[in-house]
Amino acid sequence: NVTGVQSCALPIFCLYLTRSQAAAAVGGFLFGFSSYITAHQTEGHLNLTGVFLLPVIVLIALKRLDRVIGGRRYACLVGATLAGQLLISTEVTLTATFALIVTLLTGWAMLPPLRPRLAALARETLAGYGIAAVLASPLLVFVLLRIPHGSYTAAESSATDLANVVLPTRTNGLAGSLFMHVRAHFNDAESGLYLGLPTLMIIALLAWRRWAHRPTRVLLVLTLLAGALAFGTAIWVDGHRLMPFVGALARELPFVENVRFPRFSAYASLGAGIGVALWISQTRGRVFTRPYVLPLLAVGFLVPNVSTVSRLTTPDPAPFLTTHEARTCLTGETLAMFPYGAQGDSMLWQIGRAHV
Repeated sequence: NVTGVQSCALPIFCLYLTRSQAAAAVGGFLFGFSSYITAHQTEGHLNLTGVFLLPVIVLIALKRLDRVIGGRRYACLVGATLAGQLLISTEVTLTATFALIVTLLTGWAMLPPLRPRLAALARETLAGYGIAAVLASPLLVFVLLRIPHGSYTAAESSATDLANVVLPTRTNGLAGSLFMHVRAHFNDAESGLYLGLPTLMIIALLAWRRWAHRPTRVLLVLTLLAGALAFGTAIWVDGHRLMPFVGALARELPFVENVRFPRFSAYASLGAGIGVALWISQTRGRVFTRPYVLPLLAVGFLVPNVSTVSRLTTPDPAPFLTTHEARTCLTGETLAMFPYGAQGDSMLWQIGRAHV
């Protein structure tokens, strides 16, 4: 279960950061059952839901900044992790690289005392990328030689409606059936910015109480930047295009022109999960030691709508792809598999085609 793996990855990081099991559990749930992951899992996009290594990268980097691990060990660990992420999804690896660069630059600008450590971390991360390139060299060579040139992703498909910040899609169980008129303009698979009002309230409380704490400020800024990138090339409200946005500039960067910007909502969910865990661990409850009302509401607002998930079935084996005729007829052609996504076994057929 991919969602379960996501929910286990972030708590390890949150537990290291907060030393609170309750805070780690809530933060992990908010990432593992985020709108981004729920939507793509519903559509059968396993390569996009396999983002459980992102918290691992953050944990390794934080341990290096804390000097818990040495530079060589960090480079080896981050290299192996990046190689694993590359084997899962080239797009997620690309956006993770972009996120790492932005994180290092933001930390350099906002955390002057840590600049020597951040400079060393940048050099060691670069070494880690070298290790990752060696470990994943067969795939990397294939990607670099066969990558299509030019833009093939429409700008309109790379935007998130502003209303998705407060309104869910049908993949969310608690309120996914409400506001049908506005939700009709959402792309359910590409609208993952919904965090839920309780989570937004917790993030606002964290900013109000801890803005003077520089590391917390960096986390909040990075979460906000990730959310801003998820809006894509323009601001859309209720299906109407209002104005261009930051994604229009980012699309001019090499390779980034074909990234779907709504998928940066994964990093916004990651930052929000960490922020909620921090708030829980640093706030005293009125009845219990830690607050529980807002965290429980935050979890409740992200409970997935299980009726949208396809029922488990025995996949069609597509026997033609295993025959001698397939090896003879299909010699490098690009195939379109139908039915696509949750309506069929197209992802499985693509795996079968790879072995022809």
